[in-house]
Amino acid sequence: MQSKNIVKFCLIVLFILGFGIQSSAKVKLPRLISDGMILQRDTPVKVWGWASPEESVIVKFREETYKTKADKNGDWTIILPAQKAGEPSEIQINDIIIKNILFGDVWLCSGQSNMELPIRRTLDLYREEVKEINNPYIRLFRMPNNYAFGEPLIDYKGGEWKDASQANIMEFSATAYFFAKELYDKYKVPIGLISTAIGGTPV
Repeated sequence: MQSKNIVKFCLIVLFILGFGIQSSAKVKLPRLISDGMILQRDTPVKVWGWASPEESVIVKFREETYKTKADKNGDWTIILPAQKAGEPSEIQINDIIIKNILFGDVWLCSGQSNMELPIRRTLDLYREEVKEINNPYIRLFRMPNNYAFGEPLIDYKGGEWKDASQANIMEFSATAYFFAKELYDKYKVPIGLISTAIGGTPV
């Protein structure tokens, strides 16, 4: 009889622990939604990610709070209202804080070797100009070089937002950077570049 009580007690403890782990499961975000990102201005913005099924997701942004719940598959989405281009902000999603966010114009830089060609391989033409680059309002997210034929990717296996500084500029796509520079010089609006170019990609 005593052994049965011990077994029941252990099962209750495991249930409580399991419930606690599930209820405190952390929200997961795609790599694009990370520190330093640039979001498109003047249009509603989709923020999404994953969590435990039915888990509550609370987004805090510019003194406003937005709430939703993950569906049975753990997917969730929140739409933020359109924002003007502006200075850096933060977004808090449950216990995750995403820092140094800008709103501006976001461009997809796709293609093959002409788009992928990095700044470091153009120094014979632009060495002096490259030495002067230091613009935190131009940022690039470089997709990892891996093929993804068949099912669409849910998320990238790597990548992070990097600004156009001396520490990062050598690996920027040259075409994407000079395109962004021309736009920024003309409009003074932050420019986000998402580079998905891979040289020699088969059709």
